[in-house]
Amino acid sequence: MEWIKNIGYCVAFCYGWICDYSGLASQHEVILILVTLMILDSITGYTKVAVLGNHPTSTRLSIGVISKVTLLILPFTIALLGKGLGINIVGLATGSIMTLLVSEAISVITNIYIIRTKKEVKEFDIVSVMLLRVRKVLLALAQKSE
Repeated sequence: MEWIKNIGYCVAFCYGWICDYSGLASQHEVILILVTLMILDSITGYTKVAVLGNHPTSTRLSIGVISKVTLLILPFTIALLGKGLGINIVGLATGSIMTLLVSEAISVITNIYIIRTKKEVKEFDIVSVMLLRVRKVLLALAQKSE
């Protein structure tokens, strides 16, 4: 069990270092709130699937968790890109964190509504819209630097 504790220490150290180095240290608390909302979204999403009569599987849950972890990489990628290019785009990274926060909160609330009413509701994918906008901003930066 000692190795689990050591892995936890390693993850916490890497997370702290990346937050500090990338310029996102001021967003530390917001990122922890985002992680909490992602966990709640996974729990309510799994419950929603079960309530609607579908068969929740560990594979489906694993894919959802991996998808959320990849979303957490986004703000760090943006901030580290700016650091590497020598430009300050921490604001863009912070904006992506805020968009993810709103998206996760909406998803949790929607899942709770579906669990309560047992009625499907179409979800709006804010994250896809944000990813396209971030991509456009980064492409514009790349063209500007040429």
